[in-house]
Amino acid sequence: MKVILLEDVLGAGKAGDVAEVKNGYARNKLLPAGLAIEATPANMKTLEHRRAKIAAKKAADREAAELVAKQIEGRELSFTAKAGEAGKLFGSVTAAEIAEALAAKVGFEIDKKKIALDAPIKQIGVYDIAYRIFSDVAPTVKVTVEPEGGLEAVEEAAAIPEPPKYDPRNAYDRDEDDRDFARDYGIEDEEDRRPDSRVEPENDGEEVEDEADDSEPDSRVEPENDDEEAAEAADEAAEAADEADEAAADSADEPEEDEA
Repeated sequence: MKVILLEDVLGAGKAGDVAEVKNGYARNKLLPAGLAIEATPANMKTLEHRRAKIAAKKAADREAAELVAKQIEGRELSFTAKAGEAGKLFGSVTAAEIAEALAAKVGFEIDKKKIALDAPIKQIGVYDIAYRIFSDVAPTVKVTVEPEGGLEAVEEAAAIPEPPKYDPRNAYDRDEDDRDFARDYGIEDEEDRRPDSRVEPENDGEEVEDEADDSEPDSRVEPENDDEEAAEAADEAAEAADEADEAAADSADEPEEDEA
């Protein structure tokens, strides 16, 4: 589809150009957004008039952009963020944060989409960032990113040596110095974390024997007083035998009665 561009469109052309674009792109993007109109015979007849109006509008927009650029050019913005070794930030400074800080400086709204920042800033330093107001009008601001606590804090962090690498697989062979090393640097290996299965609980054998003695009765222990009861029974039997002998003797000594 042929269209007459009313605004500069990346990949299609500049305002006032007659461009050939795909039907879907024209109907779904350019025409609804007011970026172009269809190049009908009627619109083509008024093309020169439209081009004159477009040129006048572009000149007015450029003039306004230059006024804005004068208020932005040379502005300095400062940000403070946590940083580690070599000045690498633990976060980032984004285009939205720069736009917000710049708006607070100049007193009017700043479009974050016009901040020329390809990726968030993740390193301390000084950066020149452009603000693209118009096609050829782009004032720059100086953005300084400093670490919390100043550069001295980063230098101190970089000066702290990292602990030597330690292989916990050598834990079974390490001596007392190695154990002090692991304790000082907070290193814990698998041997320290798991219980020692080789150590048996104390007195387990004795406790088992005691439990066995308590649970099983001793069949070898005889009831108390068995000997005394047997002696009493023997005495009673002897007395009974003596009484029987005396009774037999008495009956033998009695005289027989004469028959009448």
